[in-house]
Amino acid sequence: MFLPTFTPKTIEDVLTLALTTRADGGTANAAGLVSYYNNKEVIKTFVMVTDDEENTDAQIVDGTSTRFFELFMKYRAEIYPAKLVFISFLPDQHAQGQMSSEFQNANIPDVIQ
Repeated sequence: MFLPTFTPKTIEDVLTLALTTRADGGTANAAGLVSYYNNKEVIKTFVMVTDDEENTDAQIVDGTSTRFFELFMKYRAEIYPAKLVFISFLPDQHAQGQMSSEFQNANIPDVIQ
Protein backbone atom coordinates (compact mmCIF):
# COMPACT_ATOMS: atom_id res chain seq x y z
CA MET A 1 0.00 0.00 0.00
CA PHE A 2 1.16 3.54 -0.68
CA LEU A 3 -0.07 6.91 0.46
CA PRO A 4 -1.64 9.25 -2.09
CA THR A 5 0.14 12.48 -3.00
CA PHE A 6 -2.61 14.38 -1.14
CA THR A 7 -5.77 13.65 0.81
CA PRO A 8 -8.83 14.46 -1.29
CA LYS A 9 -11.40 16.74 0.32
CA THR A 10 -13.74 17.42 -2.61
CA ILE A 11 -15.17 15.52 -5.58
CA GLU A 12 -12.73 17.41 -7.84
CA ASP A 13 -9.85 16.25 -5.61
CA VAL A 14 -11.05 12.64 -5.86
CA LEU A 15 -11.19 12.79 -9.64
CA THR A 16 -7.78 14.50 -9.88
CA LEU A 17 -6.26 11.85 -7.64
CA ALA A 18 -7.91 9.08 -9.68
CA LEU A 19 -6.43 10.46 -12.90
CA THR A 20 -2.92 11.02 -11.55
CA THR A 21 -2.35 7.93 -9.38
CA ARG A 22 -0.55 5.04 -11.02
CA ALA A 23 -1.49 1.64 -9.69
CA ASP A 24 -0.99 -2.01 -10.56
CA GLY A 25 -1.09 -5.41 -8.90
CA GLY A 26 -3.46 -6.44 -6.13
CA THR A 27 -6.41 -4.34 -5.07
CA ALA A 28 -7.24 -3.94 -1.38
CA ASN A 29 -10.09 -1.44 -1.49
CA ALA A 30 -10.75 -1.90 2.23
CA ALA A 31 -7.37 -0.27 2.88
CA GLY A 32 -8.99 3.10 2.16
CA LEU A 33 -11.43 2.58 5.04
CA VAL A 34 -9.02 1.20 7.63
CA SER A 35 -7.85 4.49 9.17
CA TYR A 36 -11.40 5.87 9.39
CA TYR A 37 -12.61 2.67 11.04
CA ASN A 38 -9.63 2.33 13.40
CA ASN A 39 -9.86 5.99 14.46
CA LYS A 40 -13.66 5.91 14.65
CA GLU A 41 -13.74 8.99 12.42
CA VAL A 42 -17.17 10.03 11.16
CA ILE A 43 -17.41 10.37 7.39
CA LYS A 44 -20.89 11.00 6.02
CA THR A 45 -20.24 9.90 2.42
CA PHE A 46 -17.42 7.80 1.01
CA VAL A 47 -16.57 8.07 -2.69
CA MET A 48 -14.87 4.94 -4.03
CA VAL A 49 -13.08 5.40 -7.37
CA THR A 50 -12.40 1.86 -8.53
CA ASP A 51 -12.41 -0.76 -11.26
CA ASP A 52 -14.94 -2.41 -8.91
CA GLU A 53 -12.71 -5.43 -8.30
CA GLU A 54 -11.05 -6.53 -5.08
CA ASN A 55 -8.56 -9.37 -4.66
CA THR A 56 -6.58 -8.52 -1.52
CA ASP A 57 -7.54 -8.15 2.15
CA ALA A 58 -6.72 -5.20 4.39
CA GLN A 59 -6.03 -5.45 8.13
CA ILE A 60 -7.75 -3.46 10.84
CA VAL A 61 -6.09 -2.50 14.14
CA ASP A 62 -7.02 -5.76 15.90
CA GLY A 63 -5.24 -7.76 13.18
CA THR A 64 -8.41 -8.99 11.49
CA SER A 65 -8.19 -9.33 7.71
CA THR A 66 -11.18 -7.90 5.89
CA ARG A 67 -12.55 -6.93 2.51
CA PHE A 68 -14.34 -3.70 1.63
CA PHE A 69 -17.95 -4.90 1.97
CA GLU A 70 -17.38 -6.39 5.43
CA LEU A 71 -15.43 -3.39 6.72
CA PHE A 72 -17.91 -0.87 5.32
CA MET A 73 -20.78 -2.72 6.99
CA LYS A 74 -18.85 -2.77 10.31
CA TYR A 75 -18.17 0.96 9.89
CA ARG A 76 -21.88 1.65 9.33
CA ALA A 77 -22.89 -0.47 12.34
CA GLU A 78 -20.22 0.75 14.77
CA ILE A 79 -19.20 4.28 13.71
CA TYR A 80 -21.70 6.05 11.43
CA PRO A 81 -24.34 4.97 8.84
CA ALA A 82 -22.35 6.47 5.96
CA LYS A 83 -23.43 6.65 2.35
CA LEU A 84 -21.27 5.20 -0.42
CA VAL A 85 -20.81 6.32 -4.01
CA PHE A 86 -18.97 4.08 -6.47
CA ILE A 87 -17.29 5.75 -9.43
CA SER A 88 -16.58 2.55 -11.32
CA PHE A 89 -14.38 2.16 -14.36
CA LEU A 90 -15.94 -0.88 -16.03
CA PRO A 91 -15.51 -2.43 -19.49
CA ASP A 92 -19.17 -1.72 -20.35
CA GLN A 93 -21.20 1.35 -19.41
CA HIS A 94 -24.08 -0.78 -18.11
CA ALA A 95 -21.97 -3.44 -16.39
CA GLN A 96 -22.36 -4.18 -12.71
CA GLY A 97 -19.03 -4.51 -10.89
CA GLN A 98 -18.03 -7.12 -8.32
CA MET A 99 -17.99 -4.77 -5.33
CA SER A 100 -21.10 -2.74 -6.08
CA SER A 101 -22.96 -6.00 -6.78
CA GLU A 102 -22.27 -7.15 -3.22
CA PHE A 103 -24.11 -4.11 -1.88
CA GLN A 104 -26.95 -4.41 -4.39
CA ASN A 105 -27.42 -8.14 -3.67
CA ALA A 106 -27.55 -7.40 0.07
CA ASN A 107 -30.10 -4.58 -0.48
CA ILE A 108 -27.91 -2.04 1.30
CA PRO A 109 -29.43 1.46 1.14
CA ASP A 110 -27.46 4.63 0.41
CA VAL A 111 -25.04 2.95 -2.01
CA ILE A 112 -24.90 4.34 -5.56
CA GLN A 113 -22.93 3.27 -8.61
